[in-house]
Amino acid sequence: MSKLTRTDVIKLMDTNTKPLNLKGANLTKIDFSNLDLRGADFTGADLSNSNLKKTDLTAANLKGANLSNADLRGANLSIAILTGAILHGTILKKANLIGVDFKKANLINSDLRGADLRLANLTNSKLTNAKLSEAILKEAKLSNADFTNANLTLANLTGAELKDIILKGADLRGCIIIKTDITFIDLSSIKFRGADLTGSNLSGSNLTNSSLSDIVLTGANLSGVNLSNTNLINADLSGADFNRANLSGADIRGAKLIATNLSGANLTKANFTEAELIGTNLRKAILTDSIFTDIDLIGATGFSS
Repeated sequence: MSKLTRTDVIKLMDTNTKPLNLKGANLTKIDFSNLDLRGADFTGADLSNSNLKKTDLTAANLKGANLSNADLRGANLSIAILTGAILHGTILKKANLIGVDFKKANLINSDLRGADLRLANLTNSKLTNAKLSEAILKEAKLSNADFTNANLTLANLTGAELKDIILKGADLRGCIIIKTDITFIDLSSIKFRGADLTGSNLSGSNLTNSSLSDIVLTGANLSGVNLSNTNLINADLSGADFNRANLSGADIRGAKLIATNLSGANLTKANFTEAELIGTNLRKAILTDSIFTDIDLIGATGFSS
């Protein structure tokens, strides 16, 4: 199919009562901004470098389409299909992507800041170096998705499916992941400062050398988690379960551990200076060379100075 223009597309819209069929079309560098393209079929089409700002693509089929470097700021792609689409460097800032199917999509270097990705399917997608700050990913399917070096600061991943997710080098400072299953995930060396993981289940995950200062982990399950050499300064760990967790060498200064379960935990060389351990369970915890300076131990059990 020869290259179409914006005028050609508008003419097709005016003469067709059914959604547009633009399968395999050459639509590079076209200005589609503000057009109503609901339900259009762009399967395998080339939309690279196109302007799709504020375009309505609700329920559109973009399976296998090339959207590299396209600008979709403010576009509505709710329940659209983007399976296998190429979105390398695509701008999707503040776009409506609710329920979109992104399975196996290439979103490397894409801009998804502030985008609404609730219920979206990003299974097996590539999001290396993607910008996702303040994005809404609640209840999204993120299994096997690759977020290597992605920016997820202040993003909301509550209820998301995170099985086998790759977060190497990702920035999750200030993110919200409440009451979510985060089990058996490699979170080593991750930036989690100020994040809210209230009530989440992190059992079996690896958090070694991660930055968790000011994090909220109230009521979270961290049983058996590896937190060696982790920064937990000023963290709120109240009511959390660290049964048999490895906190050796962890910096826990100024943290709140009210009614926290540290039974059987490895606290070797952990620093609890000025921490609150009111009602904390320390039974059978390994306290070798731990630092407990200026702490509040009212009601704590299993501790002997």
